[in-house]
Amino acid sequence: MRPKLYAINVGRGDLLFLEIPMKNRENYIIMIDGGYGTDKEIQVVLELLEKNSWNKIDLLIITHLHFDHVGGMPRIAEVITFSEALLPYPKFQVESIDIKNEKAKLIQETFKIYKDIFEVLEKTSTKINISRPFMKKHLWNLGEYILKQVNPIMGDEALGYKIIKTLTTSTLSEEEREHLLIEFDKTSNLDSSIWTLSKVGEEKNILILGGDALLPSWERLIDRESIKSSGIKIPHHGIVDAMNEVILKEIEPQWFLITSSQEEFQKYQSIWRGWEIESKSKMYVTGEIKETKWVEIMS
Repeated sequence: MRPKLYAINVGRGDLLFLEIPMKNRENYIIMIDGGYGTDKEIQVVLELLEKNSWNKIDLLIITHLHFDHVGGMPRIAEVITFSEALLPYPKFQVESIDIKNEKAKLIQETFKIYKDIFEVLEKTSTKINISRPFMKKHLWNLGEYILKQVNPIMGDEALGYKIIKTLTTSTLSEEEREHLLIEFDKTSNLDSSIWTLSKVGEEKNILILGGDALLPSWERLIDRESIKSSGIKIPHHGIVDAMNEVILKEIEPQWFLITSSQEEFQKYQSIWRGWEIESKSKMYVTGEIKETKWVEIMS
């Protein structure tokens, strides 16, 4: 058996599971991000867990703070047991205010959800770690496989967290708070983590999980190390601010996955088909067919 990636169809959002084969124990299961948390999503997640006889999730990774990646986490954490969780920022609480701007309102709701995630995980005695650049640990040795956080690394600046610190420590007017929430919405993707899965002794990665990392993160990463990989979960749902043919050429994938809706597929498919042709790889899109429950890829 090889590692297997399951991408739940949540439309334009991320809710993924990665199953890593192990020799001397049950397979290691990782959940990456939590989608929106609709009743349908929860039902599909429970169906997948039952199908694969997963009694718990070994590791939860939240790549960054946007609603389409964390909205469903409090509900999911009520029905799934996690052994360990890796969260993007230390725990914080931002005062809620009356907001008119829809993006600012959604970020404020996302901050509340993040607080709820901590509370649910603490209640279930999940081991909580904070990912780089806040914690040095970045490698998980999983039998024949290595899971590695390659972005951010120690020393990188967490731009979104700087905004959070200002919101939690400064005396601000409501107008200033709303402006900072909008700025966080623009900035959060720059803090998104990127992960690689490789097999011991092999140079090329098996898989890259790109979160919503934008082009500056990929350009910086290319200067640090090789990102060649058999497969990649394309960042930011296939938007061109996060991926292009130059980066794909560096990766040399055999396949790539885009987590997006049927509407977005129809809108961007000419660009995505161009990537598929140029990179000579196979494309998967979670929402290409609206009724799809999940996309399953053997890495």
